[in-house]
Amino acid sequence: MFYRFRACVNTIYRPQRVNDEPIRFVPVPETKILGETEIYVDLGSTLNLTCTVSSSPVPTEFIFWYRNETVVNYSAPPGRVTVITEDSAAATTNSYLMIRNARVEDSGIYTCTPSNANVAKVKVHVLKGEKPAAMQTNGVATISAALSLVVMATARWLI
Repeated sequence: MFYRFRACVNTIYRPQRVNDEPIRFVPVPETKILGETEIYVDLGSTLNLTCTVSSSPVPTEFIFWYRNETVVNYSAPPGRVTVITEDSAAATTNSYLMIRNARVEDSGIYTCTPSNANVAKVKVHVLKGEKPAAMQTNGVATISAALSLVVMATARWLI
């Protein structure tokens, strides 16, 4: 999509055209990995990352995925890593990275690198049964609610 504008300079006497050539504004493609900036997956589960490149004035020829600045190995072992890249409507390209049977060594910074746009990054943590603070259930709230109930019951008993 191109926009046409005519540039004019206002002088004291009358407007004068400076240039008959239209000024073209080309949209800047936007790259993003859907979801949070940090992702936590359990050991042995499937890691799914989706990268979108939108508002691109020219088709995206390719999208490479990197883990810690090294191209993701799509071939070993067969079937564990899958990448699907597809063009969709409205100048958008989607790339899906799926890693089955996630291992601790799959942790790292994943980068979606399109041919015609800036990169997008996400940090992936593969966990061996532990839960990070961001994923832990709030045991404090449960204890607090139980204590409130005991205090209310005690107060009612005293009255």
